Amino acid sequence: MKRFAPALIMFSLLVLFACKKDESYISMSAMESAVWIEINEFRTDNNKAAATANYDTMVEQAKIYSAQMAAGDQPVDGSGLTDIWNTIYDRWGGTNQVAIVSKTTKGSSDISVEDIIDPIKDDTGTGEALLEDVNIGGVGIVYDADGNAYTTILMMKAQSN
Repeated sequence: MKRFAPALIMFSLLVLFACKKDESYISMSAMESAVWIEINEFRTDNNKAAATANYDTMVEQAKIYSAQMAAGDQPVDGSGLTDIWNTIYDRWGGTNQVAIVSKTTKGSSDISVEDIIDPIKDDTGTGEALLEDVNIGGVGIVYDADGNAYTTILMMKAQSN
């Protein structure tokens, strides 16, 4: 045990100093994660590869757009996504962009994963969009004061480095 102590101390110091306190960490809520899992299950059920959730760009930008829709600053039609995609392309490059936005109305405590994802999967246009040739993506869900859920799903094929 004593011979591992210096290595353990060095590792602890490395972790401590490698994490900067001023950097924000983007994560998905339980609902967002559940929707993402449903998307990937839908993809694999249809013989498509699962896509990787990209937290630092795709999830972040999906959350931003959902918040803008919830605040009434963007319509729920995806027409305001130009700046979002420019940010994503500046960071990643890529092709095959897929953007799906929706508003689910039931009151936040009553909205289930199925209420959000089933209409998207069942619609011919958005269901097919989930099956595009993509490899990364993210989900953002923001609730307004009335409990409506505004969902943004962003997916694309990232350039490989």
